[in-house]
Amino acid sequence: LGGYVRRAGHEVKVFDTSFYSDVVNIGKIERGIKAGTNKGVDYSSIGVVHKEGTSDEAILDVISDYKPDLIGFSVYGYTVHIANKISKAVKKVYKDIPIIYGGIEVTLHPDKYIEKSYVDMICNGEGEKALLEVCNRIAFGRDFTGIENIWVKENNEVKKSPIGQFLDMD
Repeated sequence: LGGYVRRAGHEVKVFDTSFYSDVVNIGKIERGIKAGTNKGVDYSSIGVVHKEGTSDEAILDVISDYKPDLIGFSVYGYTVHIANKISKAVKKVYKDIPIIYGGIEVTLHPDKYIEKSYVDMICNGEGEKALLEVCNRIAFGRDFTGIENIWVKENNEVKKSPIGQFLDMD
């Protein structure tokens, strides 16, 4: 998604939560290694280390420096708790930055995610063209209604757009 939007001229920054202590359950991994159900991997050999602090604290620092116009989350069943935790923290400080959720979990349960107070819009279906249109509208205005695959909240009312055509993957 980031590459698709970037190729159209928009700036994109990716925030990876993978190695924050509040996301990685190091104790569970170590127990799995001892039990033989996990294989230990030394990521430090390629320059990757567990990060200090929490993912929600770190993203607030990134937002303060980067000043994004939109914050998006790819949500999967096993990552929804991370997206929710971070989104809540972001909305407490940055109420005016729209937050969009997308991904398979959101497509499977769109009503569940658009109802969350810290989610401003969702992508229901493929996200490339929809996210690009959201970014274009941020650049040239802010009306997000009518974008295929995008559901948006306005004054506590959900405006649902239909599913659009699939992207030609060739």
